[in-house]
Amino acid sequence: MRQLAVVSEFVRAHEMRWAPPGEQEQTYWKYSYVQHTDDDVFAFIANARLDYRGEPAIQKALDTCTNVAREWAG
Repeated sequence: MRQLAVVSEFVRAHEMRWAPPGEQEQTYWKYSYVQHTDDDVFAFIANARLDYRGEPAIQKALDTCTNVAREWAG
């Protein structure tokens, strides 16, 4: 419950809302979450880094995403 509360507070603090992927009211709605090229994935991560540059926890999570993306890219 604490983890859900933290995520919920983050969403509220950044004037976001809970929404299913692809819904236009979601911050990154234009990403369809289907197959993307490696360049697409790294661009998405780079954009998220800029959007949340003042959020150390998000930056740390994006580090993990980057490492996973590198492994997948082979």
